Amino acid sequence: MTHNYEDFESYFFADSRQFSFEVAEKFDLFWQNNELGYDKNGKLIRTNRPRKKPKHDFDFTNKNEKKKWNT
Repeated sequence: MTHNYEDFESYFFADSRQFSFEVAEKFDLFWQNNELGYDKNGKLIRTNRPRKKPKHDFDFTNKNEKKKWNT
């Protein structure tokens, strides 16, 4: 595929949007897999335990005061 770089910004933003979609897709695929572990011989294996995906609503709040950090 050849690009006409006279309109660099439109290609840059299109590529960055595509990249962010790909990262989000791979992130979800990662968390769908089970955890890794080791068997009795020390060989790396996939366990039966599902990975625990972090919560999306983490917002750096102070649990005691329920206030957001000013960063």
